[in-house]
Amino acid sequence: METSVRVAESVEKKLTFTATEEVTSDNRKFKVIDSDNYSIALFSAGGTDSPEKKSRLKYNARVTLKSVGITFQMVIKELKADGTLLAGQPGKLSNHRAVVTEWDAENEKSYERMSVPNNIYKEIIALVQAAG
Repeated sequence: METSVRVAESVEKKLTFTATEEVTSDNRKFKVIDSDNYSIALFSAGGTDSPEKKSRLKYNARVTLKSVGITFQMVIKELKADGTLLAGQPGKLSNHRAVVTEWDAENEKSYERMSVPNNIYKEIIALVQAAG
């Protein structure tokens, strides 16, 4: 399969990938997206859909950045208005997206634990959107 993503203002990048259905040992289905740079396992987030919320949880993703061998978990939400997928929040560093955060309920603050450059974030979301 193939999709493209705008990684910079005037740069369009083509991404080639495969998407297969797999089954866990406890018979839970999940999708595996494999490309040159990423391996992504998508598990349905399920849960209840609250009518007053603007988004809903779509996937729990396990993402591996092949070039550096880093694997992390990422929650992907879907906007109800137009189906746009998003994850995390703007990172503290410019041009980065915080994809792993930790919520401190006592202080009501979110702490950034891992961020990725925006171009990597855009590629991951484009692959998930195309395979979804």
